[in-house]
Amino acid sequence: MMIRVVYKDGEEQLVRPQVLDKLIANNGILKFERSDGWAVLGESSMRAKGVAHYPERDRRVPH
Repeated sequence: MMIRVVYKDGEEQLVRPQVLDKLIANNGILKFERSDGWAVLGESSMRAKGVAHYPERDRRVPH
């Protein structure tokens, strides 16, 4: 799957997800296209890398 990105100079390009991750980490793009529209770096919510911390007990695990 290829993802459309817009660089800071306005150039658009299709990139692979691994490249998108690097561009986001390096703040190398202005925005990228999601299925629900454009995600703008610094404005749109992004998924965090790593394990999420949940303050409550995990109800999926039997106690």
